[in-house]
Amino acid sequence: MISLKPKNQQNVDMEISKYAVSDDNFTIMPKQYIPNVSKAPRSSGSGKKFIVLGFGIFSFMVLFAAIFYFFIFYGNEPEKQIVLQDQTENYEEKQESLEEISEIKQEENIYVQSFDEESSSLLGSINLSVPLSLLEKYKEGIGSVSVKKSEIYVPKNIKIVGGAFSLYPSGILFDDPVLTEITTNDIPLGIEKEDLYPVYFTGSSLENIKEYETLDLGFSFVMEKFPLGPVAIVYEEKEETASTTLEYTKPSKSEDSDVDGLTDMEENLMGMDFASTDSDSDGYGDLEEIKNGYSPIGKDGARLSDSGIFLSYKNPDFGYSVEYPKDWLADSIDKTNKQVLFVSETEEFFEILIEENPSDTPIVDWYRSQSPSLSSAQIDITVINSRPAVWSPDGLTLYTSKDGLIYILTYNKGTREDINWPNIFEHFIKTFVFGDITEPSQDQSQSQEQP
Repeated sequence: MISLKPKNQQNVDMEISKYAVSDDNFTIMPKQYIPNVSKAPRSSGSGKKFIVLGFGIFSFMVLFAAIFYFFIFYGNEPEKQIVLQDQTENYEEKQESLEEISEIKQEENIYVQSFDEESSSLLGSINLSVPLSLLEKYKEGIGSVSVKKSEIYVPKNIKIVGGAFSLYPSGILFDDPVLTEITTNDIPLGIEKEDLYPVYFTGSSLENIKEYETLDLGFSFVMEKFPLGPVAIVYEEKEETASTTLEYTKPSKSEDSDVDGLTDMEENLMGMDFASTDSDSDGYGDLEEIKNGYSPIGKDGARLSDSGIFLSYKNPDFGYSVEYPKDWLADSIDKTNKQVLFVSETEEFFEILIEENPSDTPIVDWYRSQSPSLSSAQIDITVINSRPAVWSPDGLTLYTSKDGLIYILTYNKGTREDINWPNIFEHFIKTFVFGDITEPSQDQSQSQEQP
């Protein structure tokens, strides 16, 4: 059989057979001649498994830690951003607070109070928030003192409420403004808070502080320089027009059934008709007749003085005379006859009191000295028996004078809120006549001689 091996394969076989050794020529070396070569022990399969298992556990723990860290620190990332934002806002607020505290520390308060000279009660106070830069510059040369109101020229219609304070140094323009707070504890009754405003005085006039803020008991404003005059809170007193008629100033009248201007008590006293305004039907009203001195129940032209309703009283020591109802009691308080009462059945009474006026001061000037709180517009001047006279604000007292004496004619209504005898008192005033005093009476001379 012809071999079909390729040529190259034949060469390979020839080479193998060239180096082949027969089994017959193979000899085994005795054991003692074999070199003793130690072999490294081979690692067992269980050791390899332990290493692989440890590496797996370590990898798992690393992976778990990474996942846990991710969820804790990144899982709620939006909320974390909000917290950080809040912390930022709190930080900014704290910074602003620190800045405000820093600003407060950069100024010092100067506090001054004003007290009433007589009662020692607190009138008001002023507080200056002075920057430290000004304190360092002026040291103790900046501040305020309380000023007496009597030392300030105040316009007639202006009233100071609380205290007045002088600030120093005056007229110097400051580098940093001074916050000023002025308060009052002395607001008069009837004066509203809206009527008050802060001013500073300059000689014979005053200047309004234009820009200010209202506080509970005063005002605050900023001053770049202190004024030359004192600072105070004021209000403008409104002038009131006083009436010159007796009826306007009288208290309310008691019951008037026929509404004719005469009280029921007066109509009963003079025998008039409660239900008619013209008791004698002569065409003239009862009140009209009485005001003109005529009797409302007599014949035509009958005078009230001749109606028998009134008696005439003549003071034995001072000579004056006056008419009063015949049913009333006329009595002098003491032997000097300086104080005489005319007492009605209702315990209301009229009184004539005499006081000395040795300098013969005109009655208007005398009245002003007795009532300094009243303005000229509140003084009601009239005439009695050709002499000037002044009514009290309530219309119940009339003051007049003559020959060094003050005559005080008063309607004393006691505790009553209304009055029963307004028209009788008017007649009482109209019939008053001064007496000529030449020599004191015998009773008066004896009283003066007694020790």
